[in-house]
Amino acid sequence: MKGVNVYDFDGTIYDGDSSIDFFKFALKKKPKIIFRVFRIELVGIAYILKIKEKEDFKSVFFGFVRDFNNINEIIAEFWKSHGTKIKAFYREQHKNNDVVISASPEFLLEPVAREFDFELIATQVNEKTGKLITKNCYGEEKVKRIKKVKKTVDKFYSDSLSDAPLANIASRAFMVRGEKIIPWEEYKPSLIKKLKNFVFDRSFITFVAIGCINALNGIVFALIYRSFIETEFISYTCGFVTSVIIAYLLNSKFNFKKKINFVDCCKYILGNIPNYLIQILTVFICIGVLGWNRVLAYALAAVVSVPVTFIIVKVGVFRKKTDDV
Repeated sequence: MKGVNVYDFDGTIYDGDSSIDFFKFALKKKPKIIFRVFRIELVGIAYILKIKEKEDFKSVFFGFVRDFNNINEIIAEFWKSHGTKIKAFYREQHKNNDVVISASPEFLLEPVAREFDFELIATQVNEKTGKLITKNCYGEEKVKRIKKVKKTVDKFYSDSLSDAPLANIASRAFMVRGEKIIPWEEYKPSLIKKLKNFVFDRSFITFVAIGCINALNGIVFALIYRSFIETEFISYTCGFVTSVIIAYLLNSKFNFKKKINFVDCCKYILGNIPNYLIQILTVFICIGVLGWNRVLAYALAAVVSVPVTFIIVKVGVFRKKTDDV
């Protein structure tokens, strides 16, 4: 079977994020939808902390369509002004049998699909309520959707490494940076981009949030143990172990989505040994050498160990096995 060329949409053939651009456009048409931003932000935070799924967030985000009785007319106006953001490289090389696959709403991209005569696979969203009808068409879901329509991928174009699952099943894959096309295997993200991806990774953000809870627990329990254990080393160690066990339970439930079991708990505790050594050394220096207040010393010890702990725990304890992917 002859393969087809498959393209991601936002950032790949469209210069920007069409969903965000459309929200801004709709806001100019009806400024009152600004009052939806507060709820969008709340659910966005819940999504980042892995309390809500992305489908929940996007359903709330696209809820602004409820404020329009003529949403298709608004979409038509939007593409009259934003159609120029379709990149030149795609205008030159597109074919009628292309497939464009996107996490953006199907109803938003349909006018572009008609104009360029490509087959569109996108997230299906109710254009009257904004609620998602299907799963968000992202990452592994794109592969499932391509296989569902029985398409063999010849060339695949994307601007994001999140599309690696689809790139892996293509005969050839390319990274799109602006108008520049780079073979997928030759693309190397910059150090700044790697750092940005790490810092804004949902797992890291959730881990930091749990880390803050863990830090507070560590301080509280260490002070409690210190009230009846005279030795600083022993009382801090007991507080640390107690807080680590609580952190394991929270990370299992909310962050890495794994069932709680004794073996993983032991791995988590052992994985925190470097964290413990950093903390106990910090406590020793701050209290024993600098003469700091005990609470301040405990707080600093907890903060300095968070990034190290995240890397060790994510790689060593909650790493997904290959057969889980």
